[in-house]
Amino acid sequence: LSFAALAVGSNAFTTVRSPLATMVSKQSTPFSRSIEVYSSVEKEQKTEDNVGQAFEVTESSILGDAIPYEDLTIGVMKETFKGENRVSQTPETVASLIKAGFQVVVQAGAGENAQFSDAAFIEAGAVVLKGDQIFAEADIITKIRPPNDDEIPKLAGKTLISMIS
Repeated sequence: LSFAALAVGSNAFTTVRSPLATMVSKQSTPFSRSIEVYSSVEKEQKTEDNVGQAFEVTESSILGDAIPYEDLTIGVMKETFKGENRVSQTPETVASLIKAGFQVVVQAGAGENAQFSDAAFIEAGAVVLKGDQIFAEADIITKIRPPNDDEIPKLAGKTLISMIS
C-alpha cells in the first residue's frame, strides 16, 4: 500500500513542449503508464488559475479588516512591579494618541511614580478609570513591565504593548 500511495501521489512528470501541444508523460510505475496531451493554451490557463488561487492573499485575509482609530481604545496601566517608576504613556503621548483619533483610558494612579497626576492625563484628554475597569474598556493595553499573574487572564482578547524581557 505505501508503495502504491507513493507512486500515485508522486508528481514525477516529464514535460515535452511543442508549439502546438504539451505532452506530459508520467514516469513508468507498476500501476500506470499514460500519456496525456493538453493544448498549450488549456495547460497554461489551468496553471495560471491554480497559481492564482494558491497565492491569492488579500491584506484582510491575513490581518483582518482595518479598524479605524476612533473605534479603538488604548489603556494605560499602572505598573505593579516593585521599584518600577515609569509609566507606558505620558500626558504628552496621550494627547498625541487622542489627536490621531484613539480614545485613551488611564488606570487611576498610573503616572504617580513618574510624577504625572491623574489630572494631567485628564487635561490631555484621557479618561481615568479605577482598578480593573481598564480591562473592560481598552482594546489595547500598554505597560512597561510584563503583566503579572493576576493581569494575564484579564488580557484575553486584548492587544498588549509592553517591553517583555
